[in-house]
Amino acid sequence: MGVDQEALTAGILILNWNGLDLLSEHLPSVVAAAEHSRISVAVADNGSTDDSLGFLARDYPQVSVIPLDENRGFGGGYNFAMPRVPWDIVILLNNDMAVHEDFADHLLEPFRHDDSLFAVSAQIFFQDPHARREETGRTSARLHRGELQCAHFPLGADDAIVPVFWLGGGSSAVSRKKFAALGGFEALYSPFYMEDVDLSFRAWQRGWPTLLAPRGCVVHRHRGSTGRLDPHCLEGIIARNRLLFVWLNIRDRRLLLQHLMWLLWRVARRPGGDGPGLRPLAAALKCLPAVVKKRGITLQSAVFRDTEILALFSRDPEWAP
Repeated sequence: MGVDQEALTAGILILNWNGLDLLSEHLPSVVAAAEHSRISVAVADNGSTDDSLGFLARDYPQVSVIPLDENRGFGGGYNFAMPRVPWDIVILLNNDMAVHEDFADHLLEPFRHDDSLFAVSAQIFFQDPHARREETGRTSARLHRGELQCAHFPLGADDAIVPVFWLGGGSSAVSRKKFAALGGFEALYSPFYMEDVDLSFRAWQRGWPTLLAPRGCVVHRHRGSTGRLDPHCLEGIIARNRLLFVWLNIRDRRLLLQHLMWLLWRVARRPGGDGPGLRPLAAALKCLPAVVKKRGITLQSAVFRDTEILALFSRDPEWAP
């Protein structure tokens, strides 16, 4: 079912925390793209202590600012800001992203023709053209040996719009109404990572797809924000959140049993109790009471089964046997 093209409103929402250097570098391309597509730009500032707000006021008065009194992380920052913008479709953009001038046009176009869509993601390039391209935008995932494995796969030779497992949390257009219906980003993943995977999976459960528009292009300074943090801490957060994703979202008893068996096997391989995989498990177990409560709520709204959603992506030939 199509959407009234004239009635559809859109804008770009950038989340920022102490990113003065990133805003200085990337905001010019974003503002130029917004002017090209005749849409607005807003920055949700996560309690920055640098001169981000002063820079925006001086150099970009046309950019709206949504100030937060503290750093609420990735999901919390967007959850706070989303109800405070007026648009139907919100383009979530990291402050370490530069964009092609017409990127927004390609992200918004699919919404003109299908009101069941939850999100449309951009194709991602790295700032360094010689760097290994770890992100592409064509996201996929599978449950393998009880673990959620996520990947970005190469794009085909054409510009075909294709389904993807999750939206790029900092490079995608999202239905604000559906975002609100899903309750936004899950707070248990705080401070960052896996929120976008979780949100997209819950949208798929509702029958709301996420697509990739390859002609909508962004250029990412990889981990421009989180790269300032301790890499061991980052990996621990990612490992914890991968566990939380399964505990929060997987309903199929067979898949849950496989997850539990493989989890016990991995724990048994670390009898000393100090292995790197045990610390994320301990951190995840602290969230278990909240996980149990949230599972009871989300179970009521699922339309498609886990196996149906995973089958769309786990059979991708790019996955190694």
